[in-house]
Amino acid sequence: MLSVPLLLNLWLASAILFFSVCYVIGGQWRKWVRRYLGSNFLGSSIIAIFLIKHGVSWWLIPVVIGGAWYCPSLILFSYSVNNDRFWTKVSQRGVYGLSLGLAGLAVSLSTGAWGWGIAQVILAVAGNIYFGAVNPFGSRWGNFSTLATDFCIALSSTVFLVPILL
Repeated sequence: MLSVPLLLNLWLASAILFFSVCYVIGGQWRKWVRRYLGSNFLGSSIIAIFLIKHGVSWWLIPVVIGGAWYCPSLILFSYSVNNDRFWTKVSQRGVYGLSLGLAGLAVSLSTGAWGWGIAQVILAVAGNIYFGAVNPFGSRWGNFSTLATDFCIALSSTVFLVPILL
């Protein structure tokens, strides 16, 4: 029989993977999949997992703010990240990554995992700049370059939620 902590781990890992796949799909074809479906599923999962583990308390407020921030973050800060000027792209990607990383930091305030929350901010900013502005995959990957880039951006923006929340 599966234990509750194991099921919560699987749920969170599945939510992060689902968010990452939706991020890729939304980057290629359907923007609404990235902005609404993936982000709302991830945010709702974060809030539900916290409620199952800790119940209702004042500590739920930062979790709700952090979980709910994914959707507006993907809408508000995503429109100008593909600028042709390199340093403009770097700064916009940095702000976008900061926004996504702050959602994880808000959740870490409630769980006491401040170090992981700060690491999430740093990784989200660095990942968004590196994969979004530098794009290490290059043109030799063709269209798969964009898919890989989007997946790495999404993963770098959420991966430390596992130690933060669990």
